[in-house]
Amino acid sequence: MLEIGSFKSMHNAEYPTKELIISVLFQEWPLATSEIYYRVRRVNGSEITYQAIHKQLKLLLKNSILVKNNEKKYLVNEQWLEWIMSQALQLKREYSTKSKRTNYNLVENVVLV
Repeated sequence: MLEIGSFKSMHNAEYPTKELIISVLFQEWPLATSEIYYRVRRVNGSEITYQAIHKQLKLLLKNSILVKNNEKKYLVNEQWLEWIMSQALQLKREYSTKSKRTNYNLVENVVLV
């Protein structure tokens, strides 16, 4: 089974800070900036700065991907999650339809000797 937020193979250059933050918040929420910072550093082994985390948190908040609760802790916006889920379902339907069409075309083009 695929585990969201599996950090074992993530490397700094391959996995942007925003995605690391979101992955951390998929595992545990709500978290303060400092908590997110320490978790990102621990799981990624990176030398990322507190300022970089803070900057990305502000951007994620501005884009409505994250929200803050009354304690000023961050969590993933449920409306954004709903949007992601609907996009994934639509993509799955389109992929399945195209895949079936492609398979049909392959059968159509087979020449029996």
